[in-house]
Amino acid sequence: MSQEESQTIQAPSEALPEAASVLDPLESQASPEGLAGIATNTSTYAIVQTGGKQYRMEVGRFYDIELLSASPDEAVTLTEVLLINQGGTVTVGQPLVAGATVQGRVVDHIKAKKVLVYKMKPKKKTRKKNGHRQPLTRFMVDHITPGAA
Repeated sequence: MSQEESQTIQAPSEALPEAASVLDPLESQASPEGLAGIATNTSTYAIVQTGGKQYRMEVGRFYDIELLSASPDEAVTLTEVLLINQGGTVTVGQPLVAGATVQGRVVDHIKAKKVLVYKMKPKKKTRKKNGHRQPLTRFMVDHITPGAA
């Protein structure tokens, strides 16, 4: 298969009643409806790869991703979309979903929490303390484009 091919999988609309005992045996005993009390997530989201990491992104949320070269309030389009879920219809890319993009904007450039690195050699008077703060970009997702199916 080529890199641009995609598969579309239809998620089941109803949860199986026997799945209640697998997910939470106390929930199925407490309520006769089984999984009726558990909310199903049917919102649109995308799995995006950026900076060597994968993120599950939804519209209207911000994410701290690896540093991008864009300035604050600049529009950015992420094109490495691995999966898209639109109201239960899942499109899986092999490896990428053809034509799918995630549009957003850079809110700010920040630093992560400090990570302390402490090196020491026992029975010697060698100690070295160092710190690191990873530069990050706060990215706000504005729109998810599913691309061709």
